[in-house]
Amino acid sequence: MQLHIIQWHDPYDAVLRSAIAFIGHVGDQRAIPPLIEAWSTRTARQLEAIQRVVEKLHSKDRSDRNDAVLVEQVMDQILDEINTALESLGIDRESLIHLNRDAVNKGSAKAIPLLVKYGDTDSIPLLLALLQKGDTKVRNYNEALEKLGAEKEDIFKANLKALEGWNVQATLEILGTFGDRRAIGPIRRLLEMAEPVHTEAKAVLQQLGAGWYDQRSDAERLGLWLGALIMGRALWRGCRMLWRPLRRSMPWHRG
Repeated sequence: MQLHIIQWHDPYDAVLRSAIAFIGHVGDQRAIPPLIEAWSTRTARQLEAIQRVVEKLHSKDRSDRNDAVLVEQVMDQILDEINTALESLGIDRESLIHLNRDAVNKGSAKAIPLLVKYGDTDSIPLLLALLQKGDTKVRNYNEALEKLGAEKEDIFKANLKALEGWNVQATLEILGTFGDRRAIGPIRRLLEMAEPVHTEAKAVLQQLGAGWYDQRSDAERLGLWLGALIMGRALWRGCRMLWRPLRRSMPWHRG
């Protein structure tokens, strides 16, 4: 799916861009509420259009990753312009933070560093919750949380939860930099999944100092135990076969 198809060639963005540029230069604060309302209406309409198209797709054609990318593009397409215009109009800090926090919650990537810029520590719970989803913005959330002064333990736990998302590779890289061995168990469980991240998971397990045995999936461990059992039985049977003729050949046995 292409974004211009999702937007149904909506000419409203071009009109809104022109209006934003003009209003931003006028400098009349009375323009702030209608400008925010126009932005909200436009975003809601295009997100609804995406949802309608996604619902029509067959399950085999759907992808959470692609859906998230489309939403991100819609949210970020004119976010810079709306922020610039509102700042030039002298919007109060809390209102601007609220707008960008809402944009982040709906899927924006560009609004994340803006929350950091405005020092919005109240957005930390939201960013932690979004990080747990394990989407395309895992790195963005981690960087913002660190700069906003979130508790390292909370960030670590959110990244562990993010392993259940679909941006596992990025999450693995981040957990590898933490150096916390508590991640070994959750990462090892990835070895049981069909996801093609086994090589990355084993590399991070090694980076965290996991032993050779801890770098093996349950299936591999079972195979090792079964192999050891089969080998042990074969050795036992071989020893018994050799022992009988050896026993008969001993002098004390012949006497």
